[in-house]
Amino acid sequence: MKLYWKKIGILDSRSLSWSILIWVVTMENVCEFVGIQAQEGGQATLSVTDHEQHDPQSMFQAGVKMFEDGFYHQAQEVFEEWIETFPDHELQEKVAEYALWAKGEHAILDFDYSQASEFFSQLLRDYPESNHRLGFAFGEAWSR
Repeated sequence: MKLYWKKIGILDSRSLSWSILIWVVTMENVCEFVGIQAQEGGQATLSVTDHEQHDPQSMFQAGVKMFEDGFYHQAQEVFEEWIETFPDHELQEKVAEYALWAKGEHAILDFDYSQASEFFSQLLRDYPESNHRLGFAFGEAWSR
């Protein structure tokens, strides 16, 4: 495999080794935090497990990682469970923002553009100081 990557010039062997190591460690941490349960039909569902043992920051980071990887529905579930588990935490507003953002992105994937535009419009109204404001405006414009 290394020869293939080296031949096509994407990665040299050291970069490939580090990339694989980083990917394995990241996936190990996410899978440790998130229970993966197989259902009939070959589909898998993700559910947060043992949230009492994890701190709010690591649970939030797991949700952000899912969001960044395009698993918007699963990220939304993690964010909503975070909100229920840690209602008085200082990250509450940021997590609520990500939860709503995940709903908007998921609605776009489901081709429900009217619902997506409402979510992005709400994000623009509710979080005017957000660092992601430009992305929200783009999401709303795209959805309309």
